[in-house]
Amino acid sequence: AAHLGDAAPCQWFFEISPYISKQTASYTSLVARANVVACPSAKLEKVFPSSTPASEAYGGYGQNYVYLGYLEEADRVKIAHVTKATETCMNGDGLDPAPGLNWWNYGYLYPPSRPPWGTTKVLPYVRHGKGGNYSWVDGHVSMTIWNVMSNGANGKIDWFYMTTPDQRPLY
Repeated sequence: AAHLGDAAPCQWFFEISPYISKQTASYTSLVARANVVACPSAKLEKVFPSSTPASEAYGGYGQNYVYLGYLEEADRVKIAHVTKATETCMNGDGLDPAPGLNWWNYGYLYPPSRPPWGTTKVLPYVRHGKGGNYSWVDGHVSMTIWNVMSNGANGKIDWFYMTTPDQRPLY
């Protein structure tokens, strides 16, 4: 992991940086704005305090850390173990600034069963009208409305975050 605290919301950016011609030895030099890792519609001003080493690395997207793992390499789910790759979101539009959120709440996709850390209310992902853009484990990308993502499928509210039909959250 680049850093187990301040870099967490941009860990995925740090890890893909060599593949998008942005390779860096330190997450502190990552700048998301005006790059492929930044959503043009994201409200990025003042999300991270400038004193945070990774303050420029957040581009408005989030990682499905609850079911795919995140910082600790040993906890990460390998793509080969995902049995429903077309129905498991990997990354997507994150939360925009809202009352009650702290900088460490950004950069993640919280499944509908979990509010952001330190909060009590599940927030919708509706940056683009009624939904958000998601990349899925099989490689496709789609705009999916929040009502679909938050209702789940097959009787499981977190269905579109889970890697197998019976997976339990990692965190």
